[in-house]
Amino acid sequence: MLTEYLISGFSLTSIALAYFPSRDLRRYACLFGLAAQPFWIALVIHKGLWGILPLTPAYTILYLIAIWNHWRPQCLQPN
Repeated sequence: MLTEYLISGFSLTSIALAYFPSRDLRRYACLFGLAAQPFWIALVIHKGLWGILPLTPAYTILYLIAIWNHWRPQCLQPN
């Protein structure tokens, strides 16, 4: 049950941050999304929801790409 709350909290925060008008806040969305991934894997293992398992590496790769795009030093320069 705690896993489900953590997934909900991290995922909802990630989606909410992605829609903020502030660029400084939007870049945190990928960090919260990535933080949810271990809990998704734990949920798959604990509940046997094997159909979700292929999505976890896909989302992880996408979040890592977003981190690369939003957190490199040249991306942190003010516009």
